[in-house]
Formats: sequence, structure tokens, C-alpha cells
Amino acid sequence: MHQLKYWLYKAQRPHSRAASSATFRAVAVTAPEPENDRLWIQVGSARIAVRPGFDPHLLRDVVAALVPEC
Repeated sequence: MHQLKYWLYKAQRPHSRAASSATFRAVAVTAPEPENDRLWIQVGSARIAVRPGFDPHLLRDVVAALVPEC
């Protein structure tokens, strides 16, 4: 509480450097994506993240393109 009173006092002073140089910056905060909602598939040196709701046909095509034919 003491710290809050100090900053309120400092902001109200007419010649305060903190009050004259303060600017407002809007910031959007987003929640980080959880790491455990995906399955990692390693094909050679490529690493693919597969999340719920993935397109299995696309995954099959990507894996087929990464695997060399013998």
C-alpha cells in the first residue's frame, strides 16, 4: 500500500519526470498453446506436430513425400 501511495504522489507532482514521460501502450495478451495437445512425428530430419482434428489424408501425403522410396 505504501508503494501505491508513493507512485500516486509522484504522478500528481507537476514537475515529475515520471508523469511527463509516461505513455500508454496497449498490449494484447494471449494464452500460450498447451504443449500436450499435440503429437510429434519424426520422419528423417523433419518433425511434424499433429493436433486434434488433423487431416489424415494430408498427413499421409506429407509423410509419403518425406520418406524416400526404396
